[in-house]
Amino acid sequence: EIGNATEGQEITIEYCTKSSKELKEMKDIDLSKIKALPFQAQIKYVTLDGMRCVRLITKQQEVTFDKEEAKKEVDYKVISVNAIQKTAQLAKKGNYRQAQANAHHWGRMMKEAPVYNEYMANAAPLYEAVQEQQWDEFSEDQLAKGGAQKQSAKTRKKKLNDRIVSTSHQAEKISYSKMRKK
Repeated sequence: EIGNATEGQEITIEYCTKSSKELKEMKDIDLSKIKALPFQAQIKYVTLDGMRCVRLITKQQEVTFDKEEAKKEVDYKVISVNAIQKTAQLAKKGNYRQAQANAHHWGRMMKEAPVYNEYMANAAPLYEAVQEQQWDEFSEDQLAKGGAQKQSAKTRKKKLNDRIVSTSHQAEKISYSKMRKK
């Protein structure tokens, strides 16, 4: 569920293939013969007059096993937007460690990317808000119980401070065209 989609809104998705080991174990697939992978997006929406519609977009994406060749084709700004949006979603759900790990992982991946500074300028406020939220909860637990208690993500979600709510909301709405420059 996305809600209302506007012209400036961007939604990204992630996908992954099975591991090389899993693919090699599959008897009906010869990795050396794979030249392209099929992708299909199904977009279901309701028009302003209430009509329910489905749009299908299908594409064959050529594959490469050459990492340097693949890097030439990467749109790092799209990956940055996805990484920031995913981090924000994790933070809003109270999954702070996963949010920080996601931000840190993509920060390392972006290190050599041409948009590294833009990524950091947009990801850093969210990362800091997550750290502040964790510290607030840790301090609250220390005072209330004499020691830190592990809380579920559901419990943490109910205690989000204003900074994490506003920062993660802004990060979820980030788009390719609205990435801040550093």
